[in-house]
Amino acid sequence: MNKCKRSLMALGMALIGVAAVDTAVLPGSLSLLGARSLAAQDSTTVAPDSAAVRPPRTYTQEENMFVEARRAISAEDFERAAELFAAIRSGRLQNKRYVADAFYWEAFTRYRQGDLEDARLLLEVLMVGHDEAQRHGRLYADVRNLHLQIRSQLAARGDAGEAEQLLREAEATLDPMTGFDVMPVEVGGEIRHLPVALADVQGLADTLLRTRPDPRDVTRPDRAQPTQSETLTQFTAQVAARSQGQEQEACEDVSVQLAALEALMRFEEVNRMQVLRGVLDRMDECSLKLHEQTVVLIAREETAEAAGLLIGVVEYHPEQSVRIAAISELWRFDSTAAFTRLSTTLAQSDDYRTQVAAINALRRSRYWAGPSGATAIQDQLINTALSTSKEARIRREAIRALGRRTAVKGAILTGIYPNIEIDGLKESLLNALESKISATGDENSATWAFEIAFTRTESADVRGEAFGAWAAAPSVDVPRLAGLFRDSLSEPFMRRHALYAIYQRADSDPNAAPTMMELIRDEQDEEVRERGIYWLGRTGSEEAVDFLLQLLRTPPADTAAHRPGGPRH
Repeated sequence: MNKCKRSLMALGMALIGVAAVDTAVLPGSLSLLGARSLAAQDSTTVAPDSAAVRPPRTYTQEENMFVEARRAISAEDFERAAELFAAIRSGRLQNKRYVADAFYWEAFTRYRQGDLEDARLLLEVLMVGHDEAQRHGRLYADVRNLHLQIRSQLAARGDAGEAEQLLREAEATLDPMTGFDVMPVEVGGEIRHLPVALADVQGLADTLLRTRPDPRDVTRPDRAQPTQSETLTQFTAQVAARSQGQEQEACEDVSVQLAALEALMRFEEVNRMQVLRGVLDRMDECSLKLHEQTVVLIAREETAEAAGLLIGVVEYHPEQSVRIAAISELWRFDSTAAFTRLSTTLAQSDDYRTQVAAINALRRSRYWAGPSGATAIQDQLINTALSTSKEARIRREAIRALGRRTAVKGAILTGIYPNIEIDGLKESLLNALESKISATGDENSATWAFEIAFTRTESADVRGEAFGAWAAAPSVDVPRLAGLFRDSLSEPFMRRHALYAIYQRADSDPNAAPTMMELIRDEQDEEVRERGIYWLGRTGSEEAVDFLLQLLRTPPADTAAHRPGGPRH
């Protein structure tokens, strides 16, 4: 933000009486991203019965360097950050409290610079030599996750040794006695035993949702289906295992297994769908997160087989989060079956998250069975938007989705407007229409919005949104808005919207700020003047500085000139 704009904003805030209270940073605070321990120790405090504030203490050289290095990361100056962290971890400073953190953050900066080998070496030294990075240490999880990201990238770059080691580690952690299950998969001519079920249980209600046929029965009709009683018994046993601490140890290395699965998907020799089907084939206490990731990997295949498998997951998987993940990925498929599954889910579900996932998937859908495909998606979203049996927030999501689909024209939105009975939904529709008009220059829709803006039977909020939609048209310029302000807008809230529309043109029209000054100078409504001053202060116009200073020096009663013909009502 330039100096002029900062001055204008300060003046504008002063004029409308805005004061900043209870938000100042106390002296000595180090509330920097990633430095919470420093912030917690060093923030000054106020005694409950006293206004006295303790003076800030002096920071050590190490602490100052640490904060400077974190700021360098925020500024994406990774080279400078790496130098500072290297100096801290060298141990030459008097205070060695942050040496372990410096190892981690230097590895992170090296990773961001692409120096993967150096980053990996730093983490391995940290894991061997510092308690903070070992099991149950405060850095343990962060160090392991970053280490796996680095190694996975090395494998993706063609480091066959790293990829092989990842797979070997995946096998090594899968002792059947710990609760893991494995699946034999052929990789490069060799049989590898890879993870198939590795995440945490979410909850009883989701697990016991309903008893349905298994999606894999399409290819395995002989598979026996568990009853709801059997499912409950299995879940009870899992909870008992958790209470004894067994499951926590069993599922602790889930990130290693996920990395192995990701790495495996990069091998051309592997039958990826065979592997992914096998992963979904497992149902135990550690399967949830791996299943969620698996449906994403299935969707990336973008084949008819993948579409069919995801549809099966949506229909039959017992965990809601996995079903939602599959719904969210069905947009990728130009498939009548995928479209039908999304439409049916949206029409029949009464769960908010499930319906939103279906709406967003329909919005992004690649389904195109000729023009009828696009029309089918559009019709489904329209039906949802108009359905009085749906929650208002679901209908709002459907309206937003219509607005964001390129194939949906402004005429569709204006056509369904008369059938919407809730003001909040009308506002959402008009907001979506504004985006359409701005993007396409749809003058017919703009003219329609102008009529709504002046329909007195509509609420002020609806009319304001309609005015904004009309003002988004390319044909609406500053002179036209100013003329309307002076001659036709008798209601203060409409004049506020007109001033805002002029402010929005400040970057493209040099006359916007002078016009705002003229209108503000003559305005008699206090609230309209306040909002106009606020927006004027954000234009960045240098000539507005003197105007705002003059308003500060002049009593309000003397600055509001009367218009010819007396005040408006």
